[in-house]
Amino acid sequence: MKLRIGILLLLLCHMTLPNSAQFVAGDLAPRGATDGLLNVGDLVVLHRLVNGPETPTATELLVADVAPVGSPDGALNAADILVLQRAVLGSITLSPVIALPTAPVLNPVTSTRTQNPVI
Repeated sequence: MKLRIGILLLLLCHMTLPNSAQFVAGDLAPRGATDGLLNVGDLVVLHRLVNGPETPTATELLVADVAPVGSPDGALNAADILVLQRAVLGSITLSPVIALPTAPVLNPVTSTRTQNPVI
């Protein structure tokens, strides 16, 4: 019985969600083809995203938002740069970012009264 529970827990820990993607938190460089490593290139890209010359994609916004650690705030700012700098230097380890699939968006229902003036 204990063996079965152990095997079940092991399987559950290794399951992935369908259509989900996993990213290395803070891995932004090279843009469009990230390398899975944290290095100074990631810091350069984050500086450019925070200071405005570049606009982040939705994925970059998700991956670059590393501060506060363990509870990202949805905004790119100097705190993200400081946390990423500590991660690049090896002072801290960032958890992977898992992007869940989004729910489908349905078209809103339009009233038939506005479509047919006779009714």
